[in-house]
Amino acid sequence: GDYEGALPFWTTYRDLGIRLYKKDPSNIDWIMEAGWGENNLGSIALQLNQHDAALDWFEKASGYFGKVLLIDPDHSSALYSQADAYAGAARAAAVNSNVDQVRNYRLEQIKIYETMLAKDPQNFIVKFRIANVQFLIAKNLDFYKPDDDVAQYMRKPISYIEDLIVYEPDNKAWMLSRNKNKFYYLTLLSSQQEADTVAVFFKTYIDSIKSMWPNKNNQDILELAAINYFYYNGNQAKAKNLLNEVNRKYLSAGEAAGFDSITLRHLLDINAKFETTQQTENIAKKITKMDMKDSEARLPHNVFLKLKAYDQLGVCAQVRELYSSLTSRGYTPDLTKLKCSRI
Repeated sequence: GDYEGALPFWTTYRDLGIRLYKKDPSNIDWIMEAGWGENNLGSIALQLNQHDAALDWFEKASGYFGKVLLIDPDHSSALYSQADAYAGAARAAAVNSNVDQVRNYRLEQIKIYETMLAKDPQNFIVKFRIANVQFLIAKNLDFYKPDDDVAQYMRKPISYIEDLIVYEPDNKAWMLSRNKNKFYYLTLLSSQQEADTVAVFFKTYIDSIKSMWPNKNNQDILELAAINYFYYNGNQAKAKNLLNEVNRKYLSAGEAAGFDSITLRHLLDINAKFETTQQTENIAKKITKMDMKDSEARLPHNVFLKLKAYDQLGVCAQVRELYSSLTSRGYTPDLTKLKCSRI
C-alpha cells in the first residue's frame, strides 16, 4: 500500500482523537480513538522501516488503552487493542532492541489474554492468540537456548491448539498452526532422544494428520516429517530419495522469499544431516538471496537463518558479521555445530 501517502490522513485522525480526549479525559470513546490513532501511526511507521518511531507510537497507544482499563477493567476492545499495541511494539523492538525487551512485550500480551481467559475460559480466539504469542517467544529462543528448553516451552501452546481442535476440527488456521508447530517441536526433541524413539514420534505425528485431516493440504509438512521418520527408522535410502524430491520442488520454485523461514531452516538442516553438499549449498544460496523487507531481514530468527546458510557455504566473514549483529542486541547464538565456530 501507499503508506507514505496514507500518513497525513492517519496523522490527522490521531490529532483529532487527542483533541477530543483532552476535552473530556473520562470519555472512553475519545480515549479509544486517541489510542487507535497512535496505534495506526505505529503500524505505518513499521511498514516504512521507522522502527524507533513505531515503538514510540505503540507505547503511546498502549498508554491510552491502559487509561480505559483503569475506568473499565473489562472493556473488551481496550484489552484486545492494548494486546495488539504490545504486539506491534514487540515487532518494532525485535529489529533494533535486545531480547529482553521483545520478550517483555510478548509477556505483556500473554498477561492480558490470560486475564481475559480467566473470565471466559471458552474464549477460543483468546486461547489461539495465547498459543501464537508463546510460539513466537519459542521461535526467538530457538537459536540461543538448548533444544530441550525450547521444546519444554512449546508444550503448553501446542496443548492449547489441540484442545481447540477438539471443538472445531475443520478450522484451517488451527490445523496449520498445530501441524507446523508440532513438527517444529518434534525436531527439537530429536536431538535429545534415541533414534527409535524419535521415529515413533514422527510416525505418530504423520498418522494423526492423515486421520484428522485426510483431505486437507498438508503435503509439505508431511514430506518433511516422512524424511525424518525414514531417517530415524533406519531407512536412509528412502529418506534420501524423498529428500531429493523435496529439494527439486523447492529449488525449482523461484526465489525463496515466499517460503516460511522455519521450513527453509528445517530443509537446510536435513540436507546438512545427509551431507548432500551440493543440495545443501543450493538451499543455502537461496536463503542468502531471500528478498525481505528490512524489518523482516533484521528479525533475529531470520538473521540466524542466513547465518546458518552462510556457514554451510563456508563464508565465515559473513557469519562473523551476522553473529556480531545478533550479540549487539542481546542474542548469543550457540555456534558449537557450525563450521565457522571460531568467531
